[in-house]
Amino acid sequence: GTARYTALGNIVALFLPLLSGTSNATTFTFSGIPAAIRPARITYRPALIADAGTVAFGYIQFNTDGIVSLSPNAIGSLWTAAGTKNFYDTFIVYTLQ
Repeated sequence: GTARYTALGNIVALFLPLLSGTSNATTFTFSGIPAAIRPARITYRPALIADAGTVAFGYIQFNTDGIVSLSPNAIGSLWTAAGTKNFYDTFIVYTLQ
C-alpha cells in the first residue's frame, strides 16, 4: 500500500498501510518520512501489531530524523527475531511541535 498524509498548520494526519515481513532481527524500523511532516520532538502513538503471530497493541515512535521505530508491546521492547512481523493499517494524528 501507499502511505498518505495531510498537513494543516501544525497538525498532521498520516495513514500508514500494512507492513509485513519475515523477522530476522529484534528491531522493526523504516524511514522516508518527508521533512515537512517530521515532528520537532520524538512522538509516540499506539498501533496494532503482530509479533510472531501474536496480535497486540504496540507503539510507533516517530523520530525527528524521519526514522520510525515500532515496539511490540511497551516502548523500547524487542521483537521476536523469527516468524512474521506485522504493522497493521493505521491512521495517526500528531502535531509538528
